[in-house]
Amino acid sequence: MAQSEFDTPIRVVLGPDRTVRVVSNTAEAIACLSSIYWPKAGRQGRREAAHVCMQAWRGYRTVEDARLAFIAAAQVADVLFGGHRRPERDYQAAQLSTATAVG
Repeated sequence: MAQSEFDTPIRVVLGPDRTVRVVSNTAEAIACLSSIYWPKAGRQGRREAAHVCMQAWRGYRTVEDARLAFIAAAQVADVLFGGHRRPERDYQAAQLSTATAVG
C-alpha cells in the first residue's frame, strides 16, 4: 500500500462549523469521504470516489484517477473549496480508457 500523494492538495469544507480540510493523499481522501460530515447529496459519487481512492491506495489505479474522482464527488456534494477544474470529462475518459484496456 503506497503513500499516494496528490500533485495538488484539494480543499474541502466539512462539518457543522464548515472547517476547511486540506486533502493531499488517497488516505486523507478516503477519510474525508468516510466522514460523518460528508453531505448526503451525491451518495453514488461518494461511493465511486471512495472505491477509486481505495484502489489507488492499494496500487491498482493511478493517484490522478483518485484525485479526479475525489474532486468530482466534492463538487456534487458542494464541499469543494477553491478553484479546481471540473474533472467529470477527464474522469469519465479515464474510466473509459481503463475499461477498454481491461476488457
